[in-house]
Amino acid sequence: MIERQLFPSLERKGIVELILATQLIVLLPLFEYLPHWVAIICVTVIGYRLLIKRLGKAMPGKVISALFGIVGGLLIYLEFGTFAGRDAGVSLIVLMFSLKLLEMRWYRDAALVLYLSFFIMTAHFLFSQSLLMAMYMLFCLLVVITTLQALNRTNVVVELPKLVKSSVKMLLLALPLMLILFVFFPRLSEPLWRMPSGQSGTTGIDDSMTPGDIGSLVTFTEPAFRVKFNGDIPSSSELYWRGLVFSEFDGLTWSRQDRIFNQIQESDVQLSGPIYDYEILLEPHRRNWLYALEMPESMSAVAKLTSDYTWERRFRLTNKLSYKLKSHTRSLFGSELSPQERVLNTSLPDDVNPQSKAWAEQLRQNTSSDLELIQTVLRQINQQPYWYTLEPGVMERDTVDDFWFNKQRGFCEHYAGAFVFMMRAAGIPARVVTGYQGGEMNPYGDYMIVRQSNAHAWTEVWLQGRGWVRYDPTAAIHPSRVEVDLSQSWLQREALFDDKAPSDWSSFSPSLFSKAQLYWDNLNSYWQSEVIDFGAESQFKILDRLGLSNMSLKDLAYLLIVITSIFMLLSAGLFMRKRISEDPVARAYSRLNKKLKKLKLEKKQQEGPIEHLQRISQTQPELATKIKPAILIYVQLRYMGANKKQRDLIKQFEHRVASF
Repeated sequence: MIERQLFPSLERKGIVELILATQLIVLLPLFEYLPHWVAIICVTVIGYRLLIKRLGKAMPGKVISALFGIVGGLLIYLEFGTFAGRDAGVSLIVLMFSLKLLEMRWYRDAALVLYLSFFIMTAHFLFSQSLLMAMYMLFCLLVVITTLQALNRTNVVVELPKLVKSSVKMLLLALPLMLILFVFFPRLSEPLWRMPSGQSGTTGIDDSMTPGDIGSLVTFTEPAFRVKFNGDIPSSSELYWRGLVFSEFDGLTWSRQDRIFNQIQESDVQLSGPIYDYEILLEPHRRNWLYALEMPESMSAVAKLTSDYTWERRFRLTNKLSYKLKSHTRSLFGSELSPQERVLNTSLPDDVNPQSKAWAEQLRQNTSSDLELIQTVLRQINQQPYWYTLEPGVMERDTVDDFWFNKQRGFCEHYAGAFVFMMRAAGIPARVVTGYQGGEMNPYGDYMIVRQSNAHAWTEVWLQGRGWVRYDPTAAIHPSRVEVDLSQSWLQREALFDDKAPSDWSSFSPSLFSKAQLYWDNLNSYWQSEVIDFGAESQFKILDRLGLSNMSLKDLAYLLIVITSIFMLLSAGLFMRKRISEDPVARAYSRLNKKLKKLKLEKKQQEGPIEHLQRISQTQPELATKIKPAILIYVQLRYMGANKKQRDLIKQFEHRVASF
């Protein structure tokens, strides 16, 4: 009985359903990142609690609820092998948050569930900090605040529209304070802590290449990175974003060498030609290599140059990374090839692709130089019926033989792999390079988007006196044998034999949906640069413009406290003043007290309206008789709740006060 008296039950119509809907709305985005069985359990518990409410069944006991919690914890441990880390920790919290519904009997339990919802909302940003997620969390905030208000109302169904309107006003009032805290809250150059993440799937180019790997990325339009150029923008044929180098081949898969021999000096690369100044915002691909236009001056601030001239970081990239670069259009690297590197880049398995080996060896005998041999192979691709397609069919065991002599249909990885195989079979050092080629300028944001669909494979051939030279075999394919779906990709490369593309290819124009995607991407890019990346340096620039650049973190904290306090006092004052000014009953009652004050019968601070009337009747009974109807109407309006005649009573009260 004591518990029932202290904490009202949840028997009011619609309140349990509203709480359950609120919890589902808050949890929904997390289901994308957590194990599917966690989402299934959460939805099942929410549905079961709704069923209990609708059918009037008894709630599970504390022992059963505790048992569910223990089993849930064991499942989490079996899934992740730990309770630490982002994925395991959030999964455990979400599971316990949902199981709390099986204990939700009274007001206290419901309030706790709703207050925990605020904490769950912050967990979403451990997985995504996109503009869309922020907008959805703002919606969740509105829903939770509305439900908290509904928890304290008697008629939820009738008052819900009014509560939503009230919640919107609260958020709008809090917006200026939020902006003040965002700008002036002391920022550190690095976060105080980092949440270790789980082993989520990687995105984009992998550290090996098998026929079909890169072709599978063509349908993915997610950005791999964005590029902001300061000055001139390279032509599309110069947009080769170099990533990985594959020097080992097992007959099917190209992969990186087992070990990088030694980190080399950046001075080993000789750069010339025009310079492009740009900044890359790289999406987290959970690998440790970076991408850059061939060939950057330096990236030593964020990565190290390895012996195969790729840039690598010490740790995997789990968050977006922004880095500035300068690249030259011409470069000379690897001018001297060590015996070890020559062996590595001419090696082939003994028992694969015998027909291709014999063809390349015969070609070697019929050509007088490496350049002539390279041009012969490229001319073979251009003049023979080789097709550029995403559907080459299944290759036989000797993949290069089957592609080169039989299928003659493939994507970039087929051509790059076959070209390098032919070079090596002819004794010329060669290797496969993967990265991205091309990009799309966003007209709404003046930056370039390089998507996963821009993933590409090309080759590098070592030539005496020139070092490693880029050759893209797909650029040799005649445009008449390029499938329409790949026409825009082919156009971004410089044709090796001056082939002219069909006129209808150049008439391509983006659809309305594509334009909407570009506009949305621009909004996301602005959100990332101006909000997510807002750090100590950005804050200092704002403070400098305000003349506050010499303030220490301590002074800034004091300033923030003062500004926040003043803002809260002003907001509270305006809110209360507005509330009073909007209350016609309070205004009329105030006028009545002013009239009584002139008669020296003003209401004392500790008196209620009835006590005030009784005191007046003791000294001036006739006056008390005149004002009694007005006082009784006021009491009815203030203390007897709202009813259908409320508007008429207000008019009567105002009339009696005016006529007194």
